Amino acid sequence: MYKLVLLRHGQSTFNAKDIFTGWRDPSLSEKGKQESKKAGKLLKQANFSFDLAFTSKLKRAKQTLALTLKEMGLKIPLKENQALNERHYGALQGKHKNDILKEYGLKKFTQFRRSWAIKPPALKKPEKKGEPLTESLKDTWQRIRPYWQKEIIPQLKFGKNILISGHGSTIRAFIKYFDGLSKKEVEGLNVPCGFPLVYL
Repeated sequence: MYKLVLLRHGQSTFNAKDIFTGWRDPSLSEKGKQESKKAGKLLKQANFSFDLAFTSKLKRAKQTLALTLKEMGLKIPLKENQALNERHYGALQGKHKNDILKEYGLKKFTQFRRSWAIKPPALKKPEKKGEPLTESLKDTWQRIRPYWQKEIIPQLKFGKNILISGHGSTIRAFIKYFDGLSKKEVEGLNVPCGFPLVYL
């Protein structure tokens, strides 16, 4: 029987300042580093071990994974892919959440953050070549799903224990898929930083 664990990265420096992050690439804050180490301790105390780990291309997820595995004393193969990147928050990226709340009002602000299909305002051009202009949570899952099906599911079928170091929105998308949540239910779903979620 395989084990799959989803782990949202520890607090980033943008999280600490309440800034929309998306595909921007800040490092972990000191608190985030401690959260990542604590996740490793929790998993080790619960006698978890992993054969393979996946992460996004973003620094905060990679740092979280490295600190967690170090705390567990594990050296295992790692695969990183842009498909697992956080949801792209479009023109909101790099902006303070309070400023967006004042500009758009609570209803739109909440829709931009929590809804399944509503996209934040788009960028006029990509910040980097190949990046999206904006994404809804639905778009994010459509980006993740082919990679999940091609790269991760086969490893689970081989009986591998897998750790995925991801992001708040990407893990919300995984949970919607795994647990069959409605669009309304996923709006209220919150994934805490540095807390391992176990799927057996």
